Amino acid sequence: MGLIVLLVLLRAGLLLHTAGSVRARSAASTVGRGLLESAVAALLVYGVGYLAFLGVKDFEIEMRLIPLVATAWFATSVVTGTMAERSRLSAQLAVAGAVGVVVPLAYRWLDDLSAVTGVSLGCAIAGAIAAVVLGARQGKYNRDGSANILPGHNLTLQLHGIVLLALTLPVLFAGVGEKPIAGAILASSAAMLVAAGVTTLRFGKVDVLLCSAGGLAGAVAGAVAGGVFGSPLAIIVGAVVGFVAQWLTVQIDLRYRVDDPGGYVAPIVTACVAVALVVVLSPLKGGAAWADAAKFGGLTIACAGLVAIIVAGVVLGMNAIKRLREHEDDEYEGLDLTRHDINAYPDFQQTMIKSYHLRQ
Repeated sequence: MGLIVLLVLLRAGLLLHTAGSVRARSAASTVGRGLLESAVAALLVYGVGYLAFLGVKDFEIEMRLIPLVATAWFATSVVTGTMAERSRLSAQLAVAGAVGVVVPLAYRWLDDLSAVTGVSLGCAIAGAIAAVVLGARQGKYNRDGSANILPGHNLTLQLHGIVLLALTLPVLFAGVGEKPIAGAILASSAAMLVAAGVTTLRFGKVDVLLCSAGGLAGAVAGAVAGGVFGSPLAIIVGAVVGFVAQWLTVQIDLRYRVDDPGGYVAPIVTACVAVALVVVLSPLKGGAAWADAAKFGGLTIACAGLVAIIVAGVVLGMNAIKRLREHEDDEYEGLDLTRHDINAYPDFQQTMIKSYHLRQ
């Protein structure tokens, strides 16, 4: 029952955060497409997982379906979140299909922590590649090299989504236990405070979104650090992760000019690298042997690289057949109206939805 609640809250957190991160004219389509991505990923996880674990003694795919589906949903959203507001539905479903195939294979050949870390890191890298291939949203970057802020239409939805993700992702990575949960709480707290201090010094105010990015990364890394080393080190890990996540978010957006509306890439890359380092250094606590720790690091990196190649390959393939980015006119009007005949806020937006298509 607890795993079912985890699955529901994780999916809700992803939908809330991504929907709040986009502009109002594409909010409803973002949620609708997210549900379709979930359907594709879940069915493929079950089908491929059934075949991948076929022959394993006393194994039933239904008993492991929830963590596998949760990983697939999360990893898919990391990629499609970077593609929001400007990608075609077919491209997003293709990404969901690719992730749905690789997740059960990763869990078949790796331990759970290595699989979820490798898949998440690989999809974050693939998401950054997808954002580069797609190009930025209209009006994001100027010819003189400057950038414009394109804030999501509902910060409240974003923050509620972050809270749900910070509650559920640590369980997905580290499981249920007193030490992982305590580590997640303390590390995310330290991460948010560090991010708040840094943004205050740098910008003269607390940047709530950068703080939430740090808190999300801290919760994931802190859960693993708390389980391995205990709460004191989890706090230190959280503080470091909080600084790196907010710094990397700014660098990706302003220096490297990668438009990531969902804001998943920087915190997930930071968290996954921190998780891998914590496990690799776990023999210092007297846990796993150095050889096992090094093996974990190597397999996680290999998994991340393979997943990134597969998912990015799907994105490049869709781009090659001209099925990746929406037409610029549709993007300008918003995908709610132009692609799905829906409207998230009819009281504040055009209500004659069908009139758009009558003009074509």
